[in-house]
Amino acid sequence: MLRPLRDRIVVKAVDRKQSEVLAVVSSEKFSLGYVVATGPKVESVRVGERVRFGTGEGYLTYPEYQAANGDRFLVMQEADVCFVEER
Repeated sequence: MLRPLRDRIVVKAVDRKQSEVLAVVSSEKFSLGYVVATGPKVESVRVGERVRFGTGEGYLTYPEYQAANGDRFLVMQEADVCFVEER
C-alpha cells in the first residue's frame, strides 16, 4: 500500500458510469473517489471519506498507480479536494 507524506492523500478512483439512455461523448477523467490513506499533515479529510476533486482545465494530472487487482489509486494534495460528500 502507498504511504503518503506531508499533505498528500491517496484516493481510490471511482469510474463514471456511462448512461444507457443518453449517448455521452466525454473525455473527462474521473473526479470521484474514496480516501484510502493520508499523510501526517492532512487535517480536512479522513480515510474512508468520499471526495470530489478537480480535473478540469487548469488542473494538473495526478500520478496514477494501478494495483495488481486493477484498482486505480491517485496521489494528490489535500488542497486538490473540492469537497467531501457527507451521507
